[in-house]
Amino acid sequence: MPQAGEYYIILNGADVPVAVIQIESVEVMPMNEVSEEFALAEGEGDYQFWWDAHEQFFSELLNEYGQQFAPSMLVVCERFKKVYAV
Repeated sequence: MPQAGEYYIILNGADVPVAVIQIESVEVMPMNEVSEEFALAEGEGDYQFWWDAHEQFFSELLNEYGQQFAPSMLVVCERFKKVYAV
């Protein structure tokens, strides 16, 4: 589980380092309680787009383990800041 203050190297699709981030906060909550403000901070469309993309991702991943997506499943919500970019 990530912890506030930790640093991580971010890789691109070719596994090349492109940035270093520092975790600012970590919260575990049911997916259906993730705020619109948090979802929009990811910068990938509106709240419905965020929900649909995450539901599809988790559904496909959970299916590989014989599990099903549930709106109340717990998710890890991280806030971070970029501290270095290549």
